[in-house]
Amino acid sequence: MKTSPRACLFRLGTQLFALPGEYTRQVHTVTNLRPVPKAPAILRGLFPVRSNVLPLVSLEPLLGMDTAPLLGIETAPLLGTETAPLEAELAVQMEFEGRELAFGVTEVIGFNPLERGGLKPVPAELNQMRELSIGVFMHAGEPVLVLDVEKLMMALSKSFGVVRVVA
Repeated sequence: MKTSPRACLFRLGTQLFALPGEYTRQVHTVTNLRPVPKAPAILRGLFPVRSNVLPLVSLEPLLGMDTAPLLGIETAPLLGTETAPLEAELAVQMEFEGRELAFGVTEVIGFNPLERGGLKPVPAELNQMRELSIGVFMHAGEPVLVLDVEKLMMALSKSFGVVRVVA
């Protein structure tokens, strides 16, 4: 029996989103976020994951949403200084073309089947969200916007001033 593709469902504020499962790596609780001096506001900081360090980004500005920090998390002091206790935040780790990052979320709903053929168009009034989504489906009576990972990564690159040229 063939299984359908899955997606990680999560909430940003009150809106439900889905990240296609092939790009989802893990869900983390972020408790040791370190700021990056002179970084764009979209980069919330860096946090350790095993023997790695991941950037934590905020998707809200890209999606035209309120940019208030989720759950009121604050960053720890700069490296080499004493660490203050922090409120935990959930983050979804994703990978696209070898690049890994995490983004903060309000809540992780879980993994659900994703039938791309059954997606409906994103309503025009969702403007910025529409630009970064491939479609919408219903879950428990709520609309879920499925993120277009390639467009999302391009938007993040532009926010960081990085332009990728494909030959």
